[in-house]
Amino acid sequence: MLSDFMQKKMLMMFDLLDYNKTGYLDKNDFDEAFEKLIQIAEIDRTDSRYSEIRNSFNKRWALIEKYSDENKDGQVSKEEWLKYCDTLLNDNTLYMKHITGIAMMIFEVLGSDQKGQLTQEGLAKFYEAYGIDPGIAEFVFPNFDLDLDGFIDIQELKFFFDQFHTSEEPHDAGNQFFGDISNYL
Repeated sequence: MLSDFMQKKMLMMFDLLDYNKTGYLDKNDFDEAFEKLIQIAEIDRTDSRYSEIRNSFNKRWALIEKYSDENKDGQVSKEEWLKYCDTLLNDNTLYMKHITGIAMMIFEVLGSDQKGQLTQEGLAKFYEAYGIDPGIAEFVFPNFDLDLDGFIDIQELKFFFDQFHTSEEPHDAGNQFFGDISNYL
């Protein structure tokens, strides 16, 4: 069972994923987020990454729908989402698919020209695409760049995603990855 704090964090993520603000998740949310990220990243349909990124978004939705849409109506309610998150945190294989899927999607869309590295600018673009103040990147990026090389690599990103999904400590850096958690406390 998710703790009160974990429920609040997972609802924060739900609100970000509910791109069209209907109160539930569906494929349209993922299609709209894909289009916004592609636009912000300046990737056009002729770019070879376009299909790869589209597939990543489709796989992400399919995974969420498979494990959370209990009534098979093509929509995921907040209640279904919280059950999915509880399942996710208790199933290591599913959890790794979830975490890896998010991290790889961010790198596919916003990674720098240097393979496997995310810049502060790339992180700001991710925030902008999801309606999070892109200025937050300036403050959180130094916390996420553990080796102080000026980039977030895939291992650092997975570490903070893991921290967001598992930490019960509000002040852990990973709990700020998707924006200011204090609005949900």
